[in-house]
Amino acid sequence: MSTLKHWDVHQHRSELRVSDRSTVYHYEQGVLCQAEKHWDCVINHPIEFGNKEEAYKWIKEGYIADLQESLCNLAVGFSKELFKLRET
Repeated sequence: MSTLKHWDVHQHRSELRVSDRSTVYHYEQGVLCQAEKHWDCVINHPIEFGNKEEAYKWIKEGYIADLQESLCNLAVGFSKELFKLRET
């Protein structure tokens, strides 16, 4: 089970923000992450862009939504949890 939340980023683009560490986040949905799944846990790694301008470009151009929609096997999405035990 993934903790990543999939929602229509295109509709919420204006609500996305960029942190001082060049990560993209939403106040309610969390930070844009990639999930790493193990036997007993899920680790969400925040996606850090090279700089703030690159992160803002990804938001403006809609690349985040495209990435989520077309590459779901990469487990990219928004999360408030960085570590979670998997349910058995």
